[in-house]
Amino acid sequence: MPADTAGDYLDQYADLESATIADIDRLYELSGWLQHHNYLDNPPRSMTMPIRVLEKIIQLDPNEEYAYESIAILLFSTWVDGNRTPVSDIPISPAYVKEYPKRAFLILAEGMVKNWDSPTYPLMAAKTCHPYVLHHFKEYRVFVQNMFQLSFVNSETDAQQAFVAHQFAHYYLQVENNRRLAAYWFRVSVQTGKLKDKYSLDAWIKLKSFKEA
Repeated sequence: MPADTAGDYLDQYADLESATIADIDRLYELSGWLQHHNYLDNPPRSMTMPIRVLEKIIQLDPNEEYAYESIAILLFSTWVDGNRTPVSDIPISPAYVKEYPKRAFLILAEGMVKNWDSPTYPLMAAKTCHPYVLHHFKEYRVFVQNMFQLSFVNSETDAQQAFVAHQFAHYYLQVENNRRLAAYWFRVSVQTGKLKDKYSLDAWIKLKSFKEA
């Protein structure tokens, strides 16, 4: 039965170590509840408690892709606000918080090792950290590039490849300011999607605009 009171959720958290793989859906629910009640955390708003629950999910099933992404998002979003500006009012030691982005990239890399052949995980990892690489962490560009490339290789359909190539092209435009490589991946999107989906069609439009510029 799902928990429906604060006491139920806190009892579940206290009993976290006894959770089994059959409890994963319940653990996701618990993590979500803890995120929305982050004043209970120690220190408050540090996201330590929901992250611990998500880490338990990974311990139970290393192929739970969403758990890696969720941890990274919590770490990134605790470090910066919606405007990509580092948060200054969170009651946590600045030295402690500044490690959050590094931890986020490390957890995404760990997920890549566990899910290297997944058709979905590499793209999810790339898109999760793409905005943070754009605004703050240029040193992780190669990681994002590798995730996009692996996602393209792992794609199971032409439509998936067209989508990944389209996203990779935008990465090169936004992060690298490299129109040559952006054009290359837009062409790949057109070739794989054959203009049968909105992404390869948009890629064709982008290529046309490049030639007209």
